[in-house]
Amino acid sequence: MSIRTERVANVIKEGVASILERNLTLSGLITVTDVKISDDLKNAKIYVSVFLTEGNKEDTIKKLNFEKKQIKFALAKKVYLKYMPEISFYLDETIDKAERIENIFKQIHKDENN
Repeated sequence: MSIRTERVANVIKEGVASILERNLTLSGLITVTDVKISDDLKNAKIYVSVFLTEGNKEDTIKKLNFEKKQIKFALAKKVYLKYMPEISFYLDETIDKAERIENIFKQIHKDENN
């Protein structure tokens, strides 16, 4: 990534995070973890972590992608770019993977102690 794309990605990340915090009513906590933007600044993949009180994570991602026009419109008001990139939301499973690895290590240490 070039410096320009990194800057645009950070601005989009902050903007989407504030939009999701204020405007979307979902049951749970959604955190924007990363934004990957194409070199031509036309497409942005937004990765989110979802901590739900009810429902499942995939439904939340579907809802975010369904609402992406409204989110993009609100983002265009916050972020001043010549062209607003097309956005799409993806589930960031890094935390889940880290938790599984931690559980494996705990199991190994438990087995070693027995």
